[in-house]
Amino acid sequence: MTTDLITGFPGETEQEWRQTMQFVERTGFGHMHIFPFSARAGTKAARLPDQVDALTKKARSREMHELAAVLKRRELQAHLGQRVAVLWEQQPGGDGGYWSGYTPHYHKIISGDPEISAASISEVSIESISDDGSQLVNRERPAQVAVADIQLHDARN
Repeated sequence: MTTDLITGFPGETEQEWRQTMQFVERTGFGHMHIFPFSARAGTKAARLPDQVDALTKKARSREMHELAAVLKRRELQAHLGQRVAVLWEQQPGGDGGYWSGYTPHYHKIISGDPEISAASISEVSIESISDDGSQLVNRERPAQVAVADIQLHDARN
């Protein structure tokens, strides 16, 4: 489940902010889009009383981003070991790199599997989570073996 959240909307009190943090944590959103409130000239919100100062909006945004990262990692961990169908979209960086795609739960997943092709769907196992906690990992890219290593190994056998 995803959500968009605006921090520092006019009139937002510290108590309301704490309630929002508790609600978000209890709900356990798997992905969040977080924005500090930005007054736009001519809108009713820009004229509302009790505007929240910029430092408070920034601090609340940072706090919510930290919570969102914890919740995302928790959501991704719940999928470890599962097999899922993935729609493979692209291979950033060109040939020989990782493929990226999306699971049915719209979680980004990467794989180094050389059998993947663009605009295809394949079933893969979810083996780990990326170091930054933002995406699932199917398979690390196989180690590159130099031709000289293969020839040396063949000569020894």
